[in-house]
Amino acid sequence: MDKPKSINITIILIVFSWLASLVSILIMASKVPDLMPNTVAKYISFAVTTILMFWLAYKISKGKNWARIVYSVLVLISLINTFINFQQFSLMPFEFAFLSAVTNLSQLGVLLLLFTKSSNVWFKSSLSAQYT
Repeated sequence: MDKPKSINITIILIVFSWLASLVSILIMASKVPDLMPNTVAKYISFAVTTILMFWLAYKISKGKNWARIVYSVLVLISLINTFINFQQFSLMPFEFAFLSAVTNLSQLGVLLLLFTKSSNVWFKSSLSAQYT
């Protein structure tokens, strides 16, 4: 079975949300450096997150259902964290708050696309193809 369009759009949205996150981190580092005093830890954390995210995106694009589940759980944790800390966004520079909103909306789109009917069928067919 061919990869559905929803999965192709999902991968694009994952990369788009990563770019928005990168830009927001650079904005925070330049406008409010006191919030991110440990530069080395910040970049190591972002590098590890980037590697994990791109690896999961690759596995999702190959039809690995476990990657879809893991990515979804990580996104849900992130969205819950954003919701809990929502008040703090009013204290941040506008650009950061805007890019965070773009990132969160992109991730919400990823969640929805990962579980469309065509995506579900494709992941199930990919799973059954592993055992034939």
